[in-house]
Amino acid sequence: MEKKFIAFILILLSFTIDNQAQLTIHTIGDSTMEQKSEDPTANPNGQRGWAQMLSQFIVNGAVLNNRSKSGTSSKTFYEEKDSYGNYRFWPTVKPQIKAGDYVIIQFGHNDEKDGGWQSSQDGLIYSGIGTNPWELYTVYLTKYVNEVRELGAIPILLTPIVRNSWTGTSISSTGAHNIGTDSIGRALDYPAAMRKVATDMNVPLIDHTLLTKAACEQYGQAKVTELIYNVGDGTHLGEYGATLYARLAVQDLIRQGILTDYLNANPDLLISKKSYDFGKCYVNTSSICSISISGVDLVPATGNINITAPAGFSVSTQQNGVFSSSIQVDYTLGNLNATYIYVKYNPESVGLSEGNLEFTYGNNSKTVTLKGECVAFEGGQTAKAFWLLSADQSYVSEGPITVIPEFFSKMYTSSYAVPNATTTWFDGLVTTSPKTQRNVIDGNAWPAGEIDIVNDRFIQFGVTAVKGTTFNIDSIGMYAGGAGGSGMRFKVYTAKDSLFTESEMIADRNVANAGNTMYPISYNKIIEVKGEQSLYLRVYPWYNGAATGKTICLYGVTIKGVVTNDATGINNVSESKPNAFCFPNITNGLTTLKYELKQPSDVKIEVKSIDGKSVCMYDIKNQQPSYYQQIVDMSSCSNGLYFCIIKYEKSINVFKIIKQ
Repeated sequence: MEKKFIAFILILLSFTIDNQAQLTIHTIGDSTMEQKSEDPTANPNGQRGWAQMLSQFIVNGAVLNNRSKSGTSSKTFYEEKDSYGNYRFWPTVKPQIKAGDYVIIQFGHNDEKDGGWQSSQDGLIYSGIGTNPWELYTVYLTKYVNEVRELGAIPILLTPIVRNSWTGTSISSTGAHNIGTDSIGRALDYPAAMRKVATDMNVPLIDHTLLTKAACEQYGQAKVTELIYNVGDGTHLGEYGATLYARLAVQDLIRQGILTDYLNANPDLLISKKSYDFGKCYVNTSSICSISISGVDLVPATGNINITAPAGFSVSTQQNGVFSSSIQVDYTLGNLNATYIYVKYNPESVGLSEGNLEFTYGNNSKTVTLKGECVAFEGGQTAKAFWLLSADQSYVSEGPITVIPEFFSKMYTSSYAVPNATTTWFDGLVTTSPKTQRNVIDGNAWPAGEIDIVNDRFIQFGVTAVKGTTFNIDSIGMYAGGAGGSGMRFKVYTAKDSLFTESEMIADRNVANAGNTMYPISYNKIIEVKGEQSLYLRVYPWYNGAATGKTICLYGVTIKGVVTNDATGINNVSESKPNAFCFPNITNGLTTLKYELKQPSDVKIEVKSIDGKSVCMYDIKNQQPSYYQQIVDMSSCSNGLYFCIIKYEKSINVFKIIKQ
């Protein structure tokens, strides 16, 4: 009995220690916090979310889970659904929160959209993104606090960071999120509303508005624009600004006695990341990541930071400079201003490369863990989906993949035409001035006040891997640009789930894009899409001000790679056996099944409902070797999920089809 009790105590202690080691700091909010791409090709202006930079201040085994999303308000992060009615953001975060975790909550920037118009006096609930601070904004902050507490976690409210908006030598009222008055004379003051929620509900509050306001006014407008908001607008942050704002939050958390065992507000050398995974690539293809370093009270007071790369990697102080195994960065008076270094992964042979990027100064040292894998897909089959977009939405498909047809959410195609008689193709590779797909917002009126993506307004493309295979996507590309003006902005994301809860930004064109100019977008890291899994590609456009007649133009969307077999899969794509794929897999009636026979075979095609009932069948005897297309008519079927099954010899392929 005593031995059992001791064993129980040891298990309990182990569980407790493990729980402590796994404490997670979750962050939810908007684009000022979001995890941005660290690839300088995809994110050339170096935009960062301040919550993204928290990891350099976290110690003692705590983990950061940054789930902030561009374009969200307190309401839309909680409520937004996809076209099938699935919640996208907050309900996907909640299952990750466990007892004892901390949840940092900061909204406000996008709540200001629509001018805070959302009065309940007339009994209406406005359907836009914005909220009134004393009504829905307060309602949703209260919901987050209550639901975090119900999970046994600790909520922390943070008022929104200021914008780079000035009145004289001070941040303006609108820059500090007090944007006027509502229809009954209340101040539309979002920080004040959050402070009241914190007081009423006894929630820890970091007044990030006041902290960032004071910091900006100390720097002055010129330095703030140069160092903090240096990415093309007055809302989003560069790496130095994001680091500074993260540090302000951490310092105030420690001042209030919150997370003191897991935060260090004053590390002498600040490194913007603790690790970086370059992912998979081919031999002699290179990838580059940027790392920001800065120092405070360094010892010795004057010296240099020696940076040494592990085998398989190299470093430089210039993105397009000379890369070598080691470099030096000098500093004086104990301080190092924010400085970028660049790390390149350029493998010469197949295999895994891992090691530590070493930073040494005086008797001190720090490391960043690097990882990359060079692969070769021997015996794989090339596959590609290509949308020309010069005349219609049609696409060309090669290889054993299923194409997801182009899809519009709150957008439509207005015409197929050249952007302008004197269109510029930015890279100079297109010289024939082809027609492009010109797309516009529903209603043809771009609203004022948009500073980032709107999550339910996009143009989507995609592919699905065939069961039993992996589609190793090694290239994504397109041309995109605005016609009719120079105010078009857009970002491009990929995700493996249609909710885009876990997405990656591959292009950030939130910059001054020239009108009638088509910009090349490319992404060359390898993305694994396993059997029946999909990869979605979305373009999110907005306009820099109220406008009509402005279109976002797309041309030559390409998703390509190599298909390999999974050892346990039932589908085989080798040269000796047939392959098949089905498109579109979301249809209102007709879909097409493509397959290839390389020897005579009977072919049976059957569509079954989710409960196993057969709804249509095609039985083809002794079909000769060739390439075939079979139109599958589901017009009489009810809306819902179906399975299309094709059988030949010993091979079986199963495709999901959604009838809508």
